[in-house]
Amino acid sequence: MKHTSKASSYRKLQKFCRQPTCLKCGYDLRVQLLKRHEHCPECGQACHIDDLADQIAGQPWQSLPVVSELFTGLITLLALPFGIAGVIMVLSSIIYNLDIESGKPTIVLVVLGVVVWLLGLWGSIKSAYQAFGSLKGVLLWCLLQVLLLLYLLSVLMVGLWCLWLLVVFLNAVFKDANFRTITSAGWAQVILLIGVCVWIACKILISRLVIEPSRKRCRELSMQWLSEYQASLESQEPSNTSNV
Repeated sequence: MKHTSKASSYRKLQKFCRQPTCLKCGYDLRVQLLKRHEHCPECGQACHIDDLADQIAGQPWQSLPVVSELFTGLITLLALPFGIAGVIMVLSSIIYNLDIESGKPTIVLVVLGVVVWLLGLWGSIKSAYQAFGSLKGVLLWCLLQVLLLLYLLSVLMVGLWCLWLLVVFLNAVFKDANFRTITSAGWAQVILLIGVCVWIACKILISRLVIEPSRKRCRELSMQWLSEYQASLESQEPSNTSNV
């Protein structure tokens, strides 16, 4: 769908439902919702509120509004600490170059970095709670963070096994070593097996426990907001006709 990015987050979805357009061609659907027409006059796409809700909830999981709110937590958990650490290192070097011997400025910077990180974490949790309107959003957020960290760990384990395999192969080629050491290193095979199993399990659990509830929530929110918008249009119609 060309215009699904218009509803790619919780706030964008809310704005879209207050000013709905066709998800295929971008045609303004105000009149269609008011007259309860079934299809877009521009491209023929189904535009009833049920169809719009299904189209929004049927997007690829990367574009689902509620899922995007849940995934922001991973960015906070992984990226922000590294950014804070970098800032602390830069500022600490500047401070020490100014011949400030006390370590208190560094401690202050660390504390400020932790505070900023906690604020970012709180913002992510708050967004998840707002998206679901209950503690279910927070629980799904926590579950997703755990599953994503395990997923990344499994990818790292498989990557390490591939690196080990490359080292053994190069050793066999350039040093005439016995290539059977690949099969003799049982620990490497265990790492590969665990990594692959965790990777598959995380993908299945994320799909079943996070993505599917998010699709249902997207449809509920879309139906609620589109119905409210349609009702507001119908309530304004008699006053508009009387003024004419």
